[in-house]
Amino acid sequence: MKYAPGFIARADAAVGQVVRDRGFCLRCGTSSMLTAAHIERRRFHGTRWSPDAILCLCVPCHQWFDSERTAAHEWLVGQIGQEAVDDIYRRSRESMNDDPKVIMGRIESEVA
Repeated sequence: MKYAPGFIARADAAVGQVVRDRGFCLRCGTSSMLTAAHIERRRFHGTRWSPDAILCLCVPCHQWFDSERTAAHEWLVGQIGQEAVDDIYRRSRESMNDDPKVIMGRIESEVA
């Protein structure tokens, strides 16, 4: 789907804020330099804006997560379980409801 100009940036910023508001890095526990680390790459729109498929990591842990994929996968399975990881990977490749109002509504429901 072709989105209106600026929509992807707004949706990315909104979901990133929801994730960073968790307040600490899931890997090391720090509360500084927090980022939103997608479990599956952002190009897979099935989970791009799904807060449950995005981790709150600090910059160094996010770099580790992206560069050490095998170790990161094993760590992730230890954190959320194999079934949850498999579900995220499956959903990432499915079509999502790409109506911008639905996407933003899903993100905003995480704030409430």
